[in-house]
Amino acid sequence: MATSKAVIFLMMVVFGFRALAQVNPETKIERPFDFICSTEFPTTSFWFAEDGDHFNVRVIHHNGTQYAPFFQRLIVPNDMAGLLQKSEVAKNTGSDIMLRWDKKNCKRLNNEIFSCVGGGESLTSAKKEIKPWHISRSEVVTKTANGEFKKYTVTLSYEIQGESYDYLMDYAPHECRFEEAL
Repeated sequence: MATSKAVIFLMMVVFGFRALAQVNPETKIERPFDFICSTEFPTTSFWFAEDGDHFNVRVIHHNGTQYAPFFQRLIVPNDMAGLLQKSEVAKNTGSDIMLRWDKKNCKRLNNEIFSCVGGGESLTSAKKEIKPWHISRSEVVTKTANGEFKKYTVTLSYEIQGESYDYLMDYAPHECRFEEAL
């Protein structure tokens, strides 16, 4: 078990450094990211950092945008045409996106639960203009007869050409951690 955790950690480090090398050279981050949510085998990761008066977010689709989590809710047959359109937009946003919010537009309940609304801007040039307007990390606790189960949900809402889109990703508690825990 310990060996598999070491292999997973090594893969995360390698994928993380590979992804860091792909950052647009025009994007300047004053300090490293201090909070990361990433699945054990990286799919879509959210990296967070406070930098002066800003809150930076980096979204990385490790396997490309064809695997971007663009929708999460009950789906009915009538939703299919809209889902196809949203999936095409999600595929064109870029696999490595840097966003920034003014801290004055952010609220924190604690170190792990936060929300930023309004004042977002894209720091990377994607294939289409992304206008981020909301990012949050929330905690969901499900109680069953077998116990309580916790998960964290990261939600990023943005607009492209006046249409609203979302990336929603769920993470187990051990998949979201502070830099010093790496």
